[in-house]
Amino acid sequence: MPMESLARVKQEKGVLLSTMQPSEIIQTLKQALATVPNAVGMNNHMGSRLTQLSLPMSVTMEYLHKRGLYFVDSRTTRFSKAERIATKLGVVNTKRNVFIDHIVKVAEIDLQFHRLLALAKNMDTRWELPTLMLKHSSI
Repeated sequence: MPMESLARVKQEKGVLLSTMQPSEIIQTLKQALATVPNAVGMNNHMGSRLTQLSLPMSVTMEYLHKRGLYFVDSRTTRFSKAERIATKLGVVNTKRNVFIDHIVKVAEIDLQFHRLLALAKNMDTRWELPTLMLKHSSI
């Protein structure tokens, strides 16, 4: 789900913005999820601004909770409130562990991929899985 970033880069269509009223957030979420009818959850795309704000995150998590959807926090900022609010409102959630292509160089991607594998070996994968995010869609 595209969410407002601190950089205020050109926002794509359907982005959740900090200036939206709760009803606008809900309508935007409805429209986005209607395009993926079998979705079981969502994550934030960008969102370094929006995930720091309690009101839009609370509205978002309440919406997800009512529909039984999970949330993956891409953790585009260390100040994200998404995980805390999701947990408080009963939304199953996790956060990104590795940005696999943050630096678009083969050696760096390989390093991050091996970091992901090491994380997976240390997790009880019956209950948890390491989460990766791709920054660049061309990878």
